[in-house]
Amino acid sequence: KVAQLPVSVIPSPVERIQINSAPTREYIYGDSEYGYMYDDGDYEFHPYDLKGLSFTVYYTDGTSKTFTHRDMDDENRIGGYRVQITYDFDYLLTEPGDYSVILQYMGKTVSYSVKLKPSPVASIAVTKLPDKTEYMYYYYADFAGMEVTVTYTDGSTKKARFSDSNMTYEFDHYYGVVTTAVELDGYKIQANYYGSGSYRVSYLGAACLVDGITETYDKEVSNVELSRVNRTGSGMVVDVTYTDGTQETLIVNPIYIEQWGPNYLECYGKTANGVLYYSIETEIDNSGVPKKYHVYIFGRPISVEAEPYTVGDLDGSGEVDMDDAIYLLFNTSFPEDYPVNQPVNFDGIGEVDMDDAIYLLFYTSFPEDYPLH
Repeated sequence: KVAQLPVSVIPSPVERIQINSAPTREYIYGDSEYGYMYDDGDYEFHPYDLKGLSFTVYYTDGTSKTFTHRDMDDENRIGGYRVQITYDFDYLLTEPGDYSVILQYMGKTVSYSVKLKPSPVASIAVTKLPDKTEYMYYYYADFAGMEVTVTYTDGSTKKARFSDSNMTYEFDHYYGVVTTAVELDGYKIQANYYGSGSYRVSYLGAACLVDGITETYDKEVSNVELSRVNRTGSGMVVDVTYTDGTQETLIVNPIYIEQWGPNYLECYGKTANGVLYYSIETEIDNSGVPKKYHVYIFGRPISVEAEPYTVGDLDGSGEVDMDDAIYLLFNTSFPEDYPVNQPVNFDGIGEVDMDDAIYLLFYTSFPEDYPLH
């Protein structure tokens, strides 16, 4: 069956747009947060930071309204219409300079200039390898313990150390793997898989390979069983058997989770053997409660029945505590990013809201006064 719906395209109500103040950020050539530095020195530049932007929209009815970056939602929309940022230059650059950015809103455009400054970094070197340097080929490197030394164009140097307390993670869409980063002077030093078993460290346009991390192929995984799994991707326990007959139990703590809809996760988790990729698809029943998990890990699919849930344990930690109340609070605003595996209208009043999170928080201290149903 095919249905045809009428669509009306109306003229833009905007006459013109005026920039009052351009975004305040001054970019640095090679900064990985706003672009990608290629091995030949070309820089793929994406100046999308809008902090400090102010512009006035003049409408055809004679009215006007001024907006700032704070008026935009997470997808850069104002009043349901997207503020689009494009570039009046070839995005692949070869040198610093002033570049023109185009702002488009409701069919009208206006431009402003951004400054791309030369990098103050001359070179970067790994001066101490990570604590763990040998990995089975199933795993990516864990950079904890690695030290890098940055040499600046004025001859000065600074050191930065990677540790569990300061490392952050994000997905590198160019290489298709998770990237580890630490900050130095407000900019990110990134370490990531570089292909063919090698790793690369980069900072403000300077880069080097991490020599000394090796992959091993002396055994393979022959069987995998899951002792614990949940739809949040946290606290997964995996029992692994290898072709040489050895066995081990791995606790997988997620360091990066990509949410694809309410019931599918792509994850990178930290284990004692390194960083491991896995995905979880949750099969739910008509009431929204998980009944089966389909996990892809170590290059193989595994399906397990969902265990009965513990009332109030929303993050899958095995305990009901303050973290579950915080999780539920996030669920009320971001349900796709913080899915729940059970009914959570704990106060029994109306819809699920902040009051249910507060009720769960009170339960952790006064379980007899605030029973969970």
